[in-house]
Amino acid sequence: MVLKDGRDALEEQSNLVRADTAALEIAQRTVSPEFQLGAEVGTPGLVDIFAGRYFEAVAEYGSPAYSEAELAAAPAPGPHWADVVLSQALPLKTKVRLNGFDAGGGQEDCVTVAAGAPTLSGLSVHPGKTRIEVPPGPEAHLSMRRFAIGEFPVPFPAAPGGSTLVLNVPHDQSPRPWYLHVEAEQPVRVCR
Repeated sequence: MVLKDGRDALEEQSNLVRADTAALEIAQRTVSPEFQLGAEVGTPGLVDIFAGRYFEAVAEYGSPAYSEAELAAAPAPGPHWADVVLSQALPLKTKVRLNGFDAGGGQEDCVTVAAGAPTLSGLSVHPGKTRIEVPPGPEAHLSMRRFAIGEFPVPFPAAPGGSTLVLNVPHDQSPRPWYLHVEAEQPVRVCR
């Protein structure tokens, strides 16, 4: 029993390490060399793994990371933590403009999320800027996923009613889109 439990724990750690390092490799284009994997971002068992030194080791010895296809099929919670690491390593950024909602806006390439109807699978978001327009009323809650299934593990600060939030997604090594989850009591526009 002890050996089986030990094996299971090591398999889970291996899954997490391979997922976290896959996220680093996907973000290689924009991640800071000083970015550190560890208990606060990524697998708690990873200590002193800095992006710059990690990429030097990969160049010399090869990569322990999942390929993108392996990451997409990896067991939970690997894809969950890969999304969290990616959100920090890229990093994903938001900027809120209070009282920035324009009732006459939303003319170009916008999708409206119905009031009280969260998008269960999420709205596809590609690199670049995406504008989330929240009409006056209660705040909207936003979160994202990329590899995780059935959950959106990357939360953002709530967007106040009457505001516009601009989400910036940097280009990286993967063509796979992010998916935005919106929950609000009023219709919210998501525009490219």
